[in-house]
Parts: sequence; structure tokens; C-alpha cells
Amino acid sequence: MDYAVPNPMQGLTRILVVDDDAPTLRMIEFILQSEGYEVVGAANGMAATSQCIDEQPDLLLLNVQLPDSNGFDVYAHLQELGYSGPVVFVTARPDIAEVLTERRLNVAGYLVKPLYPDEVVVLVRRVLQTRREMAVRTARAQPIWDSVKPATTAQTPIAATYHPDMRSHPDMVP
Repeated sequence: MDYAVPNPMQGLTRILVVDDDAPTLRMIEFILQSEGYEVVGAANGMAATSQCIDEQPDLLLLNVQLPDSNGFDVYAHLQELGYSGPVVFVTARPDIAEVLTERRLNVAGYLVKPLYPDEVVVLVRRVLQTRREMAVRTARAQPIWDSVKPATTAQTPIAATYHPDMRSHPDMVP
């Protein structure tokens, strides 16, 4: 099953790519567009914030070093604004895993430059598949109280037979 092909019933999967290096930005856009994704680009933190609010992307690829801020600050600001989608950090720092752990950031993943097209595609597919699976689980989940039927006067509630304190509850039948 090829997860990169968008589900026609859901429309295109929108990805916001934030990188101040124009060739890197164009390369990532090209890679993801050729996989069938709708890609929006931004070159700095302010543009990323604006685009994220306007576009509501399904995934955010965010460079750590930006000219007007760093990606960690942009990520924190987007969370304050309500963005809860997955984030993948892009960086030239080989120690990014340790940095993410130190900062206690819960992100979907990271890519270390230089970027390789296959690595970008595999990580994006994995992150989006995980997001889809979580959405399905959430949609299937229902509160436990929706499945509990109230006792009628002809039935003796189980709780009343096992817990003496519950017999005095006004909704319980003696």
C-alpha cells in the first residue's frame, strides 16, 4: 500500500515546509510534490506562523535555524496558537536527537542535512500514516458511558450487589 498517494475522499495532504535556504526549500517541495502532496513553503519564522494559521497543514517540516528566530521558538509559538499537527525538524546539527530530548520536545521526527530524497519520503510517509492511524482510533473511540445502559426498576444493578455503599445511591434499586 502506498501511503503517499492522497485519499481522494480526503483531498490532498498539505505539508508546510519552512527553510531559509531557497535551494533546500525548492528541493523538499519538489520531492514532496512529486509524491502527490500539496506543499506550501515559508522562508522564516513569521511566514511559517502565518502560513500555519492560514493553511492548517497536515504536517510541518521546520528548519531549526531561521533568520528571524529558531525553529524551537516557532514550534512553541505555534503550539500556543493551537497547532497540534505533527512536526519534523530539519537541521544540519548531527546532535538533534539529544537537543530534542534535552528540551523535552514531543516531535514526530527529524531530518539531518544533507537531505536525501528517500529519507524525506520515508519519514513523511511514516509520520502521516501514524497520524491517520491515530485519527481512526480517535474516531472509533467512544466514552464508556455511551455504552452503559441505566438499570430499570425490574433489574438489580450489579454494583448494588457487590458494594454496600452503592445501595444507598438514589439511582440504585434496593
